[in-house]
Amino acid sequence: MRHLYYILAILLAFSLAACGSKDSDNGSSGGYSGKTSAAKVDDSNSEDIGAGVHIAAKKSVESEINGSNIAFSSGGQSPLPAILQPLHTNVESILNVRSATRNTSGSMDWSDFCDSGSASYTYNYSDDYKTGTMSFTYNNCTYSYSYAGNNSSITYNGSYFYEFRPGYWYWDYDLTVTSSFNGETDQYSMRGTFECTGDDDSLWSYTDCTYSETYSEGGVTYRVSNLTFTSTGNSYSFTARVYHSEYGYVEVVATNLVYCVGGGFESGTITISDSDSAEVLSITYSGCDDPAVIAYQGTTYLVDQ
Repeated sequence: MRHLYYILAILLAFSLAACGSKDSDNGSSGGYSGKTSAAKVDDSNSEDIGAGVHIAAKKSVESEINGSNIAFSSGGQSPLPAILQPLHTNVESILNVRSATRNTSGSMDWSDFCDSGSASYTYNYSDDYKTGTMSFTYNNCTYSYSYAGNNSSITYNGSYFYEFRPGYWYWDYDLTVTSSFNGETDQYSMRGTFECTGDDDSLWSYTDCTYSETYSEGGVTYRVSNLTFTSTGNSYSFTARVYHSEYGYVEVVATNLVYCVGGGFESGTITISDSDSAEVLSITYSGCDDPAVIAYQGTTYLVDQ
């Protein structure tokens, strides 16, 4: 993740902070099929839940900042993670000329979007083109770009579904994404959904969004929802609901997290509340090379970053 060091100072033009968040407890949403009730933290699970929140925090910040060096612009603020912004921009360009096809349904090869590999999509629009669905498939589709003198690329594999109607937008993606920046390469498995409402008269105006993204690590599945970011320079704060597939969800408040060049956090704190609405766990960071310190009722656990 070394290349993220060069990205942190750039404020996302399409930060999730632009979208208010509402809750969704559908267990299957975003690929998550674990426990969806509130977790009760105790001696037996405090270390596991704390470690899970640490993992979710890293993944969430990585999704938020990775790719934000790409100088994209759009008619509105995309709520999608930065690394998926090229896909959103591509969909936007297609929809802006959708009536020019004079067809309301069909399929298209869309490999021109890729510098290598292939992409295609099927579409189904209403007669007035104001509502519809689009299903994209990517096969080693590489999108290349240049930033600050660095030749970089993002490669997509998988699927991306989009639905729209006046005042409503829905994304569902299941992708393997490989990012290459300044000679460093990282790969992400991304499974998530976004559901937004907004101004009926504007195709790209989002006012209220439900976000859910799912990660798996060490045989455990984690889901992050209700995620709202704020950032100042290279410091990130957020609130979120984090699900652990075995124990359920906890509420998380992260404050002033400074991301490290190699992953993890240089400084900052996270507080965790459980089903009793009590702040029962905390995570403290005090150096990129130091472990995260999880504290529960006087007991501390160290988790490698």
